[in-house]
Amino acid sequence: MKRHPALIPLSHQHHDALALCVFIDRGLKKEPTVENAQRLRAQAAQTYELLVKGHFEVEEAVLFPAIRRRLPELALPDELTTEHRSLQRAFENLADLDGADLIAALRRLGGDLERHIRKEERALFQTIQEKLDEPAFEALGKAITAAIAQVCLAPAAQTFSDS
Repeated sequence: MKRHPALIPLSHQHHDALALCVFIDRGLKKEPTVENAQRLRAQAAQTYELLVKGHFEVEEAVLFPAIRRRLPELALPDELTTEHRSLQRAFENLADLDGADLIAALRRLGGDLERHIRKEERALFQTIQEKLDEPAFEALGKAITAAIAQVCLAPAAQTFSDS
């Protein structure tokens, strides 16, 4: 489905985070070694610091409160916030792991992050596009754009490479 312009900056960030998921999955399938897992961990840590951490902050400070005000019956913002905390811990815990534990944790993180993003895109964004009016989206879009400029350290369209 086509995204409302107010949500496009967050969707672009989702795309970039999904690229990390693919990068992890393909990297571990191609070379399931500890050395490769350590490289993937470094990429995941960098992506978390530059993109994901700020993205979560924007959703929790801007998007979710706006949804709670306008659609209080919608439970998804609370569910997604809980998932943010779980994903945050998963990213942070990578630093303490090695060997098979690191490989397993990276696989789990990639899958969990992908499912989380798909839920936001397919359930949350779809629902609010059906229920919010244009003035609400206009205000939301301005707030999202301003918040991203303040807290996100990486521009959209981050790329990943095997090097």
